[in-house]
Amino acid sequence: MANDITQAVILAGGRGERLKPITDDLPKPMVQFHNKPFLEYLIKQLKLQGIQDILLLIGYLGEVIESYFGNGESLGVDISYSYSPTESQTGQRLTNARHLLDSEFMLLYCDNYCPVNLQNIVNQLRNHRCETIITVYNNTDMFTRNNVMVNEQGYVEIYDPKRKHRSLNGVEIGYAITNRNTIDRI
Repeated sequence: MANDITQAVILAGGRGERLKPITDDLPKPMVQFHNKPFLEYLIKQLKLQGIQDILLLIGYLGEVIESYFGNGESLGVDISYSYSPTESQTGQRLTNARHLLDSEFMLLYCDNYCPVNLQNIVNQLRNHRCETIITVYNNTDMFTRNNVMVNEQGYVEIYDPKRKHRSLNGVEIGYAITNRNTIDRI
């Protein structure tokens, strides 16, 4: 069980531009991987680690996602939805869904999967007494370009989604824990 975190919020509303033409008629979370939508793997990962309340923040072709997953009963979870316009950014999607958010929740991207131990993330959050914690990949193989700078104490000093700052030393991989108070400051 992922400690006292019981809700996962998954960002699943973008167009999936880098996967075109596959995403011309299919939302990115529904792209098949071994005959299942990629999003299904994330939901199963969350369930196995004790999170059964899932909120999907959807936009582009969201009805395809909702039609497939429904209320989540077939996967043994409870799924609810918050629709936003396709062009909405992350902050707007979270603000629109504020009334559906638990006081504290896990936040994930629909297109990242990492075999993380959610309990370890919760423990780090509690030990450091932070409002928000993100997971960062130590990008020594340079598989992708860095987007964060983490200091020696393990705190993020710079988040650069455009990946231009010279001191970046890690990649944020899309498993975070945050809260409504943080969303209120967006």
